[in-house]
Amino acid sequence: MNPVKKRDYYFDNAKFLLILFVVFGHLIEAVKRSDPYLFTIYISLYSFHVAVFVFISGHFAGKSKSINKNILNYIKIYVLAQTAVFLIMKILVNPNFTLTISDPYWTLWFILAMAFWFMLVPAIKKSKKAIFYSILAALLVGYDSGFDIMFSSSRVIVFLPFFIGGMLFEKETILNIKKSPYRFLLYGAAAAIVGYIFMNLKTVEYIWLFGRTAYGDMGHQEWYAFIYRLLAYLVSFVLGATFLTLVPDKKTTFAQLGSQTLPVYLSHGVLIKVIAHYGFYVLFKDTLSPYWLIVVAATYTIAVSLIFKTISHYRTQKPGTT
Repeated sequence: MNPVKKRDYYFDNAKFLLILFVVFGHLIEAVKRSDPYLFTIYISLYSFHVAVFVFISGHFAGKSKSINKNILNYIKIYVLAQTAVFLIMKILVNPNFTLTISDPYWTLWFILAMAFWFMLVPAIKKSKKAIFYSILAALLVGYDSGFDIMFSSSRVIVFLPFFIGGMLFEKETILNIKKSPYRFLLYGAAAAIVGYIFMNLKTVEYIWLFGRTAYGDMGHQEWYAFIYRLLAYLVSFVLGATFLTLVPDKKTTFAQLGSQTLPVYLSHGVLIKVIAHYGFYVLFKDTLSPYWLIVVAATYTIAVSLIFKTISHYRTQKPGTT
């Protein structure tokens, strides 16, 4: 029997909440404009949930002693998932759907990005200015539209500063902020950002949060367009830091599910595409409130997490398992 590793409840709680936000954010994408509050939630979630996921991934990557193994694992997962999505879409949705390896399907960009980021870990550890160089690269890449699609290069570069920030991060920093009276300044800034989003839903350019589009393709030919990306970083930082200070640092009813975010992430994207094709969202346009999608997202996230948690528990308890 394998020894059970001691879990860090803080990060398990954070990862479960984040994967729930990711699933919910993708679920409401088709109906996000049906309600101003829902649209505000959508933009607010996209302001930080991916950035914080990358941040936490960087934190654990920095402590990893199996860099090459992780690179190969993420490449294998990406190729298998990309192939699985191709087969599912071709059989159930579109017979003309084509297979590609260089253009990740929807959510799978993150898996491919993890492989690239792990490749950079040794170099990042050797450079004291890595985060500065990564921000500079992210600002410059926006001027070249050639980075938009191939291997999700733009997103890999734009979210790299969060990965490096996670490598430099110590949990005690957040725990200290949680106890500091100055945290209310952070919460005030977060509330102001969400309020601004709500008051400017018709004009706010939330496409900046995705990190995949060149400045010119977003209608910004100005030489100073990089400032908008800096502002997007600031928004992600404030809302992300707020989220991290609100995550409980103790065992919760959902903490045990935080170790099973990968199967939820890999499966939910293509599932949403399939159910959308078969008219799922008609229910929420004509009959049900789109807020019921919160229940759908929570049910799916919990169910898949529990299934894989049970499988994982069985494998660790099985004699002779290595």
